[in-house]
Amino acid sequence: MEVLSGLAEAKKGSYEERKKEIDTTKEKIICIEKEKIEVELRKEEREQKKEEFEK
Repeated sequence: MEVLSGLAEAKKGSYEERKKEIDTTKEKIICIEKEKIEVELRKEEREQKKEEFEK
């Protein structure tokens, strides 16, 4: 019986570790997406300034 409870604890621990890794990965993806948006906005701003300068 102790073996089964030990196995259940190990499984629970590995689940928590996987969940933590998934959450960390999600946070990284969100940060990357935010950076992409910021880069795109800066690019658009540069293009607008360039167009205004050319006028």
